[in-house]
Amino acid sequence: MYRHVVALLPFQVLQFKMVLTLEQFFNADLIYCVCSFCRARGYDPFGHTNKNCPEIARMRPCLKCGAKGFDNHTAKYCPKAKKKVSMKTNV
Repeated sequence: MYRHVVALLPFQVLQFKMVLTLEQFFNADLIYCVCSFCRARGYDPFGHTNKNCPEIARMRPCLKCGAKGFDNHTAKYCPKAKKKVSMKTNV
């Protein structure tokens, strides 16, 4: 009886380490896979990022550059929009 317990013990430790590693992997994946657009609007933000957001893809095409679908973006992040140049002086 004692031999069976000793034989199973290393496997159980290995199995526990594997489960812990998978748990850490999936938790890390969820941390980085959050859409800030959906989070700000109260939609489900997990499982996608801003680059592949279904809510942004459903929006009307961009008025400045005509991007639509998964290339779409809000007016604030349009690549054709004029960038504000700050005139800071080093005094």
